[in-house]
Amino acid sequence: MKKTTTTFAAVAVLVLAACGGSDSGSGEAATDDEPGLTTEEIGDDTMAVLGSYDIDGDTLEDGIDGPPDPAAVATFELYTDLIPAEYRDGVIAFVAIDQEESGGTDGALQDVIGPDGEPTGDRYIALDISGSSTELERTIVHETGHLIFGKPGGEPSDYFIAFNEMFPPGAEYTPDDFVTEYAASVDDGGEDIAESWAMFVYADTEYAGDADDDGELDVVPDGTLAAEKVAFFEDYPELVQLKADILG
Repeated sequence: MKKTTTTFAAVAVLVLAACGGSDSGSGEAATDDEPGLTTEEIGDDTMAVLGSYDIDGDTLEDGIDGPPDPAAVATFELYTDLIPAEYRDGVIAFVAIDQEESGGTDGALQDVIGPDGEPTGDRYIALDISGSSTELERTIVHETGHLIFGKPGGEPSDYFIAFNEMFPPGAEYTPDDFVTEYAASVDDGGEDIAESWAMFVYADTEYAGDADDDGELDVVPDGTLAAEKVAFFEDYPELVQLKADILG
């Protein structure tokens, strides 16, 4: 399953920010007069957009075409139910997409693009509302990982620096070294930490996912480098607590 249409390098430069976000990234609705996001503000023509809506705390506001439909509301509520508000800070809009029409992408966390073609510092979360995705919970956790492990201005977080020091990026995929093939899909370690984080949260549950499309839930063998990557997050009490909140 494709988690996002950008590599972490692009995310680091254009997309990611830490949970604190910028001054304008308060998790509240956009400050312009028009609801939702335009195609230009979304800035990704690979996604089949069904609607875009402002976020005000835990509430999904109107979009360009009016109020959100029930499927968008239900998917947004899944997002807010899973992820505590402090880990959604700076995400100002929800973009409803169709996974099948988006080339398999069922979720993405990306920058809002300003009139000058540059990122504004605010982000949006795009999620499938068509019902096609079979692992939307895992995708939400994966994308939240990208938000956690980056900083404003594209700098990696302390988590990301420590992860890459322990597990130098750029290795070729093997089942013992990576939790999924997707984890090895970029050379800077960005997808490795996000996939390892998702596995840390959902290992041994029905939401572990089948990122390799082999018909089986993803499993990390004990005693492997991949297992060490999953265990990395146990050294951070705040991330252990976030896992408990998500599973709660």
